[in-house]
Amino acid sequence: MTPSINFFCFAFCLFIFRPVFSQGNPGDWVYYHTANSGIPDNKVKSVAIDGSGNVWVGTHTGGLARFDGNTWTVYNTGNSDIPYNNIQDIAVVGEDVWLAFLLPSQPLFLLARFDGENWSVWDDFGYINSLSSWQDGSVWVSSSIGLIRFNGTDRVDLNDLNSCLYQNTVTAHLIDHEADIKWVGLSNFQITGGEEAGLVKMEGDGSCTNFTYSNSGFPTDNVVNQIIKNSADSSSIWIAHNKGLTVFDGENFTFNGPSEPGNSGPEAIVMDQYGHLWAATPFTGTARNKLDGSGWERFFGLPDYFVWDMAVGPDNRIWAVTESKGLAVFGNELTATADRPPEESKLECWPTATNGQINVVLKSDDFQVWAFLVFDSLGKKVLEEDISTGKQVITLDGHIPGGVYFYVALNEEMQLVAKGKLVLLR
Repeated sequence: MTPSINFFCFAFCLFIFRPVFSQGNPGDWVYYHTANSGIPDNKVKSVAIDGSGNVWVGTHTGGLARFDGNTWTVYNTGNSDIPYNNIQDIAVVGEDVWLAFLLPSQPLFLLARFDGENWSVWDDFGYINSLSSWQDGSVWVSSSIGLIRFNGTDRVDLNDLNSCLYQNTVTAHLIDHEADIKWVGLSNFQITGGEEAGLVKMEGDGSCTNFTYSNSGFPTDNVVNQIIKNSADSSSIWIAHNKGLTVFDGENFTFNGPSEPGNSGPEAIVMDQYGHLWAATPFTGTARNKLDGSGWERFFGLPDYFVWDMAVGPDNRIWAVTESKGLAVFGNELTATADRPPEESKLECWPTATNGQINVVLKSDDFQVWAFLVFDSLGKKVLEEDISTGKQVITLDGHIPGGVYFYVALNEEMQLVAKGKLVLLR
């Protein structure tokens, strides 16, 4: 079943942006703003979710906020050692929260790390465009002075003087640690030599392949906003850029224009735990590509359609930060309506707290083959196996760290038919 799953999930992602086939219910959104919650500012720039499901929010003037589902905890210059209240981006790894700050009234950024008690602050990282973190505790920085890896002590800069990068204005990145590939998105805003900005594939430390419109048809020479891995096909990536959305399968680029004429491309894209691709486009809100491949579904009802950032929670809800109206979350679990498991009783999975092995029983009067998938709390797929009628034992590899995970099962018609939570004890 695995090849057909990958083909199906990859195929649906190739549907281009076009007028959507349905509209989400505005009541599906839950809003958090200064009038109804403890969020300190309605202008929100970034959001990240840690392994425990806490939502971390970076605001424009109100500092950092953590929401555990019930209580808001705010860190600002009045009650903590946070250096500034203007937060541009967040990355969370373990107990550490990495933040990029824009200093008031000047184009100068600081990088900081908060371990839950103490703040550490560094400068000399240029104009910071985006952050990502890795389980070794380090942070990757897309910056005006190149791509930087930093763990609080050791720093590695990759730029046009010491690497195969041909220019330094890095706006987005994707670090594929398993394949040892760095995908780097560039901007031409600060280029003076006439080079086209595009996408760079860095393999290891010394080999680059450059993709521009001239040499590959990559359809942007301006700004790459975000790069994510396609969970449905590990060999492909999605790139959100100023002109639209593009998927790259390792050989070819497939361009998807904006959702409506005159709009620019997505500011943010994410993939949820079931392979839906979500895109937030300026002035038109949030849409997702449906699992059945029938096109894009627009979710209206956001209080402000300019969405800067999105994140997927452990319960598969979509969190979106807006330009001026606070934080919005798709309030109902996405599996609670159209994706409701109709055959959940056919699957049993135990123990839900395990050291690495789980028993799975597929109960059916006839022989069936389902797909069993496990995702971590950030929505990354860590296991995919076929299961058939009867009992089988599934082993979670030793390289998978302990924590909270979520499983889903797809039947032979590619429908979601079971889901649940696992706690891996390591």
